[in-house]
Amino acid sequence: MNGTDFFYFQEHGALFIIIYILLFLTFLAFIFGLLLMKRLNEERLINEQQKTDLIKFKLAVQNVYDIIMISDGAGRILFVNKMFEVTTFFRVGEIVGHNLSEALVEHLPADFLENMLRTVLRENMMFDGETSAKRKNGEEYFLKINISPIFDEYGKTVFCVAIMRDVSKEKEIEQAKSDFVSIVSHQLRTPLTVIKGYVSMLKESGFGALSDQQRVILSKVYDSNEHLINLVQDLLNMSRIEAGRIKYDFEEGQLEDVANNIVEEMTNVAKEKGLYLKYEKPTSPLPKVRVDKEKIRQVIINFIDNAIKYTPQGGLTVSLSTVADHVRFEVSDTGLGIKEDEMNNLFNKYSRGSDDSSKTKTIKGTGLGLYVAKMMVEAHKGVIGASSDGENKGSIFYFEIPVIKK
Repeated sequence: MNGTDFFYFQEHGALFIIIYILLFLTFLAFIFGLLLMKRLNEERLINEQQKTDLIKFKLAVQNVYDIIMISDGAGRILFVNKMFEVTTFFRVGEIVGHNLSEALVEHLPADFLENMLRTVLRENMMFDGETSAKRKNGEEYFLKINISPIFDEYGKTVFCVAIMRDVSKEKEIEQAKSDFVSIVSHQLRTPLTVIKGYVSMLKESGFGALSDQQRVILSKVYDSNEHLINLVQDLLNMSRIEAGRIKYDFEEGQLEDVANNIVEEMTNVAKEKGLYLKYEKPTSPLPKVRVDKEKIRQVIINFIDNAIKYTPQGGLTVSLSTVADHVRFEVSDTGLGIKEDEMNNLFNKYSRGSDDSSKTKTIKGTGLGLYVAKMMVEAHKGVIGASSDGENKGSIFYFEIPVIKK
């Protein structure tokens, strides 16, 4: 650089720097513009996809058989599909934007609605229930409701999604089945009782002496008739329970008073099969419970009878004890045990374990006894359960009833 160039740069250098800076900033702006355009284009595609997804979602929920209702975390209704109008006869505009408690107060029973809102909005838990409800014209029907709270990343409820279904037709079918079972059972009970009486008289030589062969045959007739009587009784109990027609006569009492006589009666049944029946009586009087003695008698008989049936050798032990604030009745046996995959269905209707097992095929049963027992124990606000270490390792059946608090 000669002297002239130096003085020229010294005089105009600042201008060159400014030009360079402007060119650099222009370049940065160009790059930023490209990035911004790319981002805006991506957002546009995302928004278009979201709009498409939303349209698909609305089409889906608007045309499902169930009522779909969405509220915010405070219970304000944000969306309801058209099935709500079809089912309830209320207009969507009558409830959207309103609080659940206001919108459904004329639709659902007050105690059911209160429990539902408390579970979902205050306790932040899922709710599942079934209740009678009223349409806008006053007509009653049955509604099954499932509500799930939706949480944000901090665990706060932001939405609640409710799925509701009109189950009136299903209820009508269940009622028709229950009525049919009840009628048939009533018609069968009387002739079966008469047969039992006459067979008993024949066995006791009430109509003349019998040969040994005749006695064996009559014993088989008597046992089969007794099985049918028990089946009819279980069917009647089931139909009454499911229809809500079973009556309970609760009174204060002690569980050992009910158990003592039953154990004495069933001891001979166990001996006839070559089994022992050990009764571990409580060493001191148990706390009093609120109990329907006849219903609990049926439960105890079912437990002991099942233990005898499913125990080919050894025996069973019956015990009574106090567990926390409950009185516990327990039957343990040395029998066939329970497979792990059968445990969950044990107290369901018509559940009888492994029917394919050669050891259980010959055991008579209806699969209703434990289901009826569960319903009866729960009516006492009690719990029922079973445990087993596995096949051929015996089992334990128990129920617990809360003691009367002083």
